Amino acid sequence: TTFSINDPAKEILYIPTSHTVKLKAKFWIDVVGARMAKAIGSIITQYAGNADRIQKYGSIPSIFTSALLLGVSIAVGGQFDFLVRNKTIV
Repeated sequence: TTFSINDPAKEILYIPTSHTVKLKAKFWIDVVGARMAKAIGSIITQYAGNADRIQKYGSIPSIFTSALLLGVSIAVGGQFDFLVRNKTIV
């Protein structure tokens, strides 16, 4: 069990959904997403080989991922505001 701000924060960011959809989304976020992130990080670390190359090559996927997450956050935030304003449950 992790006690950080990340886990509670990501759980309150769900778009209003039914209980079934929320459980399925939570599974994908907690299990599949976390394992994929660890696997990708491991591949980058193995490919780089040493600390200097990790810093050099690891920054590229980090910047790309950050930009992608920023775009997704903006899009999902707009969707969330729309659904809450219209009192819609997905």
